[in-house]
Order: sequence, then structure tokens, then C-alpha cells
Amino acid sequence: MAIKLRPESRLPAIIAVVLLVALVASMPARFMLIGPWMPYVVGVALIMPMIAATLSPVGSRWARTEHWLVMLLVVVTVVIQLYVLKELIQDILVHDRSLEPTTLLATSVALWVTNVLLFALFYYQLDRGGPDARDAGRPRPIEFSFASTETQEGEPERGLTFTDYLFLSFTSATAFSPTDTLPMTPRAKLVMMAQATISLTIIVLVAARSINILR
Repeated sequence: MAIKLRPESRLPAIIAVVLLVALVASMPARFMLIGPWMPYVVGVALIMPMIAATLSPVGSRWARTEHWLVMLLVVVTVVIQLYVLKELIQDILVHDRSLEPTTLLATSVALWVTNVLLFALFYYQLDRGGPDARDAGRPRPIEFSFASTETQEGEPERGLTFTDYLFLSFTSATAFSPTDTLPMTPRAKLVMMAQATISLTIIVLVAARSINILR
């Protein structure tokens, strides 16, 4: 079977990673688990395989490396996000009077946007085996059913892009429930539940409290 070139650009996903690096790097230094250089190392580790996979044919080793490395680093970054959220909640409950309101508000907003971008990348790599498997037409489990892109037989009419998964992540973080896209597998439902829980925690326990301090 002839190998076709990849039709999908990774540029939107790369822009999301650059924005992620900027957001994490802008957080207070005490939230860095390793050092101030950590966000940049993670960013380069995410972007390099994306670029290599874009320049490689479908099914290449770089494409497989991209898939697993992006998913691994996203999971690690989510763990770091949970650590930052835990520290913020501890500041609210224990050191309330020493908090800088503007710093708390800015950090909570950065955390929320980071949550949207991280899970968008994860959904992008999880659904149907990731972009490489979707481009190659290899049958993989359908994690998310997109109402606007499926025919009556359940096959996608057009190729799914990063924007579709960014919208899915945004609606999950704001509506705390599926909108026009439904999770089809137990793990997809669990991931969406985890994202909604993190988002709700940020909004209720951190952002709401920081706004209250500013009054």
C-alpha cells in the first residue's frame, strides 16, 4: 500500500503548546517542582516530535513517538497542575491574609486556561488512536462522537482537527458536561470527569475566593 503524506497540520497544536509554556512559566516560582527551566524543557519535548511527525509520512516512527510522548508529558503536566492547585487551596485555607489577591487571581486564570489546553492535547491524541491513526484510516476505538462530523453509519465525514478537540475541552471545562460531543468509552468519560472536576475546583475554590479578596 502506498504511503501518503500527512494532510493535517500540527501548527494549531504547536501554538497550544507554546501558550502552555508561557502560562506555566508565568506562575510564581514557588510552584515550580523542579526549576524555572522546566516549562521550556517540556515545551521542547512536546514540539519536536510534532514537527518531526508533520514532516514524516503517515505511520512513521516519529508519528508513534509523538503520540506516546505527548500523552505522557500531558499526564505529567496535569499532575503538576494538580500540585499547583493544591498549593493555592492551602494558601487560601491556611495563609489567607498573606495572599496577594492579584497574584492569586492571575494564577487561577492561568491554571484554568492550562487545563483547557492540556486536555485538548490529550483528547487530540486519545481519540481514534491520535492524528496519525486517523490520517492513515486505521480502525481504532471511537472515544468521542462528534455530531457535526459523523454520517448515519458512524464514520467521520471530514477529518477531525485539533480545533475540534480544543472546542470539546473548552465546553467540558465551562459547561461541566458534554454538549454536541459525547464520550463513547469509559476512559473517555473518566477523563472528561477529571477535567470538569479540576475546572470546577479552580473556578469555585480559587477564582471565586480571589475575587472576594479584591472586594
